[in-house]
Amino acid sequence: MASLGILTAASAGSFPTAAVGMGIISSQNPEQVKAKLDEIKALKDRAATVTKKIGELAAAGNLPDSKEGIDTLKELVEELRATNEALTKVQQDVEALRKFMEDQKKTNDAVKKDVGDLKKIKPSFYTQFQWQDTQTGGSSLRNDGFSVRRSRFGLTYSPIESTSAKLSVDMSTGGDRLAAELKDLIITHKFSPETLVAAGQQSMPLGYEIERSSSSREMPERSLYNRRLFSGERDRGVQIRHDVGSGWLVHAGVWSGLTLGDPQQSGFRDQDMKLGFTVGARMDTPNYGYGISAFFGSRPAVGVLDQGAAPETDRFLVYLDGMYAITKDLTARAEVMTGKDRDPLGGETPTFIDETNVLGYHVQLSYFATPTSQFTIKYENYDPDTDDEVSTNRGISQIGLAYTYHFNKALKLTFSWEHPDEQGTEQKNDIITIRSQFKI
Repeated sequence: MASLGILTAASAGSFPTAAVGMGIISSQNPEQVKAKLDEIKALKDRAATVTKKIGELAAAGNLPDSKEGIDTLKELVEELRATNEALTKVQQDVEALRKFMEDQKKTNDAVKKDVGDLKKIKPSFYTQFQWQDTQTGGSSLRNDGFSVRRSRFGLTYSPIESTSAKLSVDMSTGGDRLAAELKDLIITHKFSPETLVAAGQQSMPLGYEIERSSSSREMPERSLYNRRLFSGERDRGVQIRHDVGSGWLVHAGVWSGLTLGDPQQSGFRDQDMKLGFTVGARMDTPNYGYGISAFFGSRPAVGVLDQGAAPETDRFLVYLDGMYAITKDLTARAEVMTGKDRDPLGGETPTFIDETNVLGYHVQLSYFATPTSQFTIKYENYDPDTDDEVSTNRGISQIGLAYTYHFNKALKLTFSWEHPDEQGTEQKNDIITIRSQFKI
């Protein structure tokens, strides 16, 4: 009768309660758990019935002593033994289920951690493959024909919400578009929801066009004044940005002074190690935005004395820019740059010797005729010396037309025509570009 104690405990309902306590109810296989609980309940009821019969005999004091009565009692005890074995087996099954669930939970926790770590890494990629005809000879022919204009890989890692690092590399740079070049290496930290500091190699916060991604731009390249005065778009430095509310953002930064692609930069850093500074403010909404920004710095002396050397000059440039969504399909953008600089055309053999007043601007309209068909017209002008009216000034205006077909969010195809108009002698140098872009 030793098994009666176990069976009595089982008949009191401890197994279903224990099963719930062990988490079986929350198993990933509810039907399997329900079957085990139903089996436990049936065995419990069976044990309770047998135990009740024996208990009634014992309470009445009339346990049988005849062979028939003894056989009946033996049958009841045997039934209790079989029920006990069945309950033991179910208990083992329940224990196996509990262990399985614990293992599953450990696996799920590990998977959740791995997924969480992967979410901290955000990859990016886009590539632009094109055919181009510049109509001119000389060095410009290197861009003619088929080429990979950009092939940009990027990663942003955020170990915690307030801190991140971004790395991007272009695998299609250089004269033959076969060299790899570091584009962005930015460490960012948010000191508050409104204030962040970004340090490293990054786009200059001037106007809107320099910072805008080449994958988003409607025309093939940035405006000439940006390509000349801030070649490469990026510099090394530190900037702080602060959201002052109502859509307004203010920013200030300190920089090496010359952008990475500037032809008058010596090697990996500026010749004179003098710093440049930026300040600005902008306001952006989904339908309109505008900003003002400025750059203060200097351009180092270049060339050989008595052979057209250019002395050190100051740089002071102001940008004004704006965007307005006239309708949901028609958007206007404009930017003006004005101030003082020495155009770096010619590099170490400078075309411009002294500081000049410079002026550059562009106006652009972009229209989605359908969700997939986009038309763009852009007019730009750059005058590297507004006080010089002679043909050697090299001032250029340009009109450009583009049609882009968006196959989907990842793929688009652009056809563009650009017609430069030089001050003085007209040149035959229209640019025709057919460019495909894939982006993820």
